[in-house]
Amino acid sequence: MDINWLPLTIRNRYPHLIASDIEIWNRFLHSSSKAYDAVAYDVHVGHGEKPLTNVKPEIAYDMKTLTQKRIDAVLTTPEKIYIVEIKKHAGSWAVGQALVNDFLYRQTFTPELPTVPMIVTDKPQPDIPDVCRNYGILLFQV
Repeated sequence: MDINWLPLTIRNRYPHLIASDIEIWNRFLHSSSKAYDAVAYDVHVGHGEKPLTNVKPEIAYDMKTLTQKRIDAVLTTPEKIYIVEIKKHAGSWAVGQALVNDFLYRQTFTPELPTVPMIVTDKPQPDIPDVCRNYGILLFQV
């Protein structure tokens, strides 16, 4: 499984992001893109569903990729890899996704660099900043 690394540029569309997330992500890129080297979008992680027996290879592939978890964005620096969940009004759902995606990224790609779960949001819900600090999740409000 390969990762398609791209330069950090502001765009009108990104794979797998809805309009409200695009607005948040573009604000983040405008303020922080120089801190990172590259980005990958819609990164598939985990095993996904096991294909049914006796199916065509292309059906098995589709079944796997459609049921894998997807990371909104992955950022790199020379020292770390950041596993990013982009969410409007981030709450406990975003915290869970950040932790699961970080675990599955490490399991899927076995990176040499340490990974850091990260949430980018317009406004976290109450208590979420404390939860993020407790679990080592970076929280960016833009």
